[in-house]
Amino acid sequence: MAAPDSISAPKSSGVPKPQVYDLINRLNAAFARVHRNMEALEQVGILTRS
Repeated sequence: MAAPDSISAPKSSGVPKPQVYDLINRLNAAFARVHRNMEALEQVGILTRS
């Protein structure tokens, strides 16, 4: 039998999946806000891409 990998190994952290999904959603929302803010700064000429 193959050695268990990180995907098939039993959970040792005890973190429920809904909390993990919530954290991923919050991280995604934060990246979206940063992206929107950078675009706004580019539009007014404060920030330019090289």
